[in-house]
Amino acid sequence: MEGHPAAGSRILEPLIDDPLVIGVVRWHHERWDGHGYPDGLAGDRIPAGRTRAGGGRHAGRHDFRPRLPRSTPLEAAVAEIRRCSGAQFDPAVVAAFEAALPVLHAHFRAHGAALRDR
Repeated sequence: MEGHPAAGSRILEPLIDDPLVIGVVRWHHERWDGHGYPDGLAGDRIPAGRTRAGGGRHAGRHDFRPRLPRSTPLEAAVAEIRRCSGAQFDPAVVAAFEAALPVLHAHFRAHGAALRDR
């Protein structure tokens, strides 16, 4: 299982001439604390924008959803992201996420009803 990011990037390299895409595939399971894979990168060694909602520089991870089912309230999800700041996630990215929450909340409150009514 832990070999899939490196294998995926090797498969794509001859097909895609975009280092950003290759990097996203390779490093999407890296963690801020260095306990990710395939390269065990930590902190600023993880290329920004190259890990998933999920990995070292953003809020998400392969085992995130099983701990927080889709029905989990937003507050519990945000608390889990805060708890993992500095270990799983880049603290600066978590801070930016928290700063954006009021705007995101207002947007979804304004547009959510319209989306549900479709």
